[in-house]
Amino acid sequence: MPDDITDLLESQKGRKIMVKLRSGKIVYGILRDFDIHMTMKLESAEESVGILTGGGSDTAASAGPDRGNDASADSCTPIGSVLLRGDNILLISILDGDGDDANDDDNRPYS
Repeated sequence: MPDDITDLLESQKGRKIMVKLRSGKIVYGILRDFDIHMTMKLESAEESVGILTGGGSDTAASAGPDRGNDASADSCTPIGSVLLRGDNILLISILDGDGDDANDDDNRPYS
């Protein structure tokens, strides 16, 4: 199983992902690298508060930057490049890409 997760993340390098942290904050960014402890380096990252932390609704996972939903409930702050320690990560979600992947319509979160 760990090889499957590693292969999945390896295939997502250079693409935008969403990471929910234990603190309740959500970080969107382009995955550049990761290690066996799921420590991740993201570039062009944005920190968001209020998307998944407030209402308890699973459907809110699709809100956020460039998601097409009403983003008035969130507050995005650009943070540039960031290193997220794997112990602090609760959920990793692969976001829809630019349409060049046949499975882009399959936007299920992976944790």
